Amino acid sequence: MILISALVPLLYVCFINGAYAIFFRKRYAESLAPAFFVSIILMLFSGMLFGSMTLGILISVILALAVYVTEIISAKAIGPLFEKAKSFSSEGLMVIAVYLFVYVINYGKHYHSPDEFTHWGVFLRETFRLDALYVTSPIGIVHKDYVPAITLFEALWCKLSFRLSEANAYRGMQMLQMSMLLPMICNRYSKDDSYKKLIGCIKAFVTFSIPLFLTGLMFYHTIYQDYIYGVLVFFCMWIIVTGDNSRHELFELTLAITILLMAKMTALAFLPMIVIFYVVYSLFYMDKVAGRNSVLQTLLQSVIVTAIPLIVWKIYNVFSGKYIGGNTAIGAGGQSYGGHNLGTLIKVFSHNGSIAYQNDVEKSYIDAIFSRGLVGNVPYAQIVVIIVALLLAFSFWGVEKCYARKVRITSLWILLAGLSYGLLMYYLYMTGFSEYEARQLASYDRYMGTFVVTAIFLALGVVFYFTKTSILVIKMLGVVLLSNIIFFGNCEQILPGNLTDSEVLYNQEAEHLKNSVPEDAKVAVIIKNEMAIAEDVLTFYSFPITIGVAYPNDVKDDLNRFSYDYSDEELAEFISEYDYVYFMNIDEKFIDRYSDIFEKPEDVKRGEIYQVTYEGGKIVTY
Repeated sequence: MILISALVPLLYVCFINGAYAIFFRKRYAESLAPAFFVSIILMLFSGMLFGSMTLGILISVILALAVYVTEIISAKAIGPLFEKAKSFSSEGLMVIAVYLFVYVINYGKHYHSPDEFTHWGVFLRETFRLDALYVTSPIGIVHKDYVPAITLFEALWCKLSFRLSEANAYRGMQMLQMSMLLPMICNRYSKDDSYKKLIGCIKAFVTFSIPLFLTGLMFYHTIYQDYIYGVLVFFCMWIIVTGDNSRHELFELTLAITILLMAKMTALAFLPMIVIFYVVYSLFYMDKVAGRNSVLQTLLQSVIVTAIPLIVWKIYNVFSGKYIGGNTAIGAGGQSYGGHNLGTLIKVFSHNGSIAYQNDVEKSYIDAIFSRGLVGNVPYAQIVVIIVALLLAFSFWGVEKCYARKVRITSLWILLAGLSYGLLMYYLYMTGFSEYEARQLASYDRYMGTFVVTAIFLALGVVFYFTKTSILVIKMLGVVLLSNIIFFGNCEQILPGNLTDSEVLYNQEAEHLKNSVPEDAKVAVIIKNEMAIAEDVLTFYSFPITIGVAYPNDVKDDLNRFSYDYSDEELAEFISEYDYVYFMNIDEKFIDRYSDIFEKPEDVKRGEIYQVTYEGGKIVTY
């Protein structure tokens, strides 16, 4: 079964990718990402129209099969199809190598971060369990209104692997990420280049090592979507920079922007940045060989790459609106743009005093921009400036004159987009976060890491694409090896979980709970002196059991629910609302303080689970 679950996703990759490459007459490596995008779109619409994710996967297989059959019929023989398959062999081996890399490094890995348990993992579980869009789930989910593109592909991978698992979730996300990076690894080789294979290996090493430098998230051990969001922005820009002004470029860019908007709500802010660059690049920087469009043609194309993704986004939001509301978990943060308008924008940037804590947050934010390391000890502002400076230097001394203008306009985009993204995040900290979160600059590293990923990969892609000399690329090997010696402290993420002791958090506690109470039970869980993630993990792994958690502590802090000095009456009232009580983690201090609220004080023991009722002012345990 392990062999089958490992083989089927690979066969799917080869099958649909080959069909896409044949149908559009494109190279194998550059077809993988758009082929995946088509699968996601099919799953999205089959979910909205028919309530089935599996149907979308089947349609993608049928379409691929139709391409092969049509090719055989038009050639009146199967031989030409095999010849085309043979022409894919070199890049096909690269795709297989990437697949094996992703499969191996995720073996035995498990979720480890809070949001993987509170919503990202729940999204995937509900999509897989219901075979439907997670927004239709009847259970309360935090952030249920998040757009679903990445989760859909994770679900696809789990279905092809015949198992919902955390390792398969990681594999799905990473294959999607790798598919967008492969084109810049396999691009621009001379036919007579004797170093072709060596250069390809070096490019792959450089590209796949870069995420190890990032400090915000583990690129190879997360289903958080901040970094793949950055890769998607990069891929949209890559399509434009390397475009040939063809209908396929228009189709591929429209497809990529659609997935971008369906992957993250803040992608709407990137849409004008990408489209404006597309218009400018098409009018003034496109190769004459490809043929530049007229202003009218370019504007029409810009309308297409803007309107179609927005229409898909709007259709999904109308669909999801039927399910968002009373069945969203308490504390769920919405991503609706209803509260963001010109008035809010003016309020933030005019400093009119309506946000009492704005000056404090602004000071912290500016300080972080210029001093908080995101790549090693290098902060956001320096990363953007360094990348722009290096690209400008490359445009003068490292690239042929005919390509210099393209490199420079790309570096200008990185500078302006970096500034715009910085302002966007400043605005969101003022309007989209609680005062406590804003003051703490909650999740700053991974949010700012989104654009860092975009900028680094775009700069690297530009260098790879516009450099024809083998010597420059080969010399990069020494530089990267040296860099990795310095930064390799984060290499644990590319090792299989069984080598890094990756474990299921609170597995024993969750299994004990599931084995002790029925699935429809409501359980009051008492946790003292435990990490905050314990509640999230226990809730996730004990599903569908309903749990509520109390955090008794000697210090009462109204702003911190993990530290509350319950009175006897308050704790008794809390427990009485549930069917069972689970003393997951208590100490002698808790027993001395609260055992009198129970009819049998001797039952108050760490790790015990009891059915409870409230009678005569006491909690009765059974």
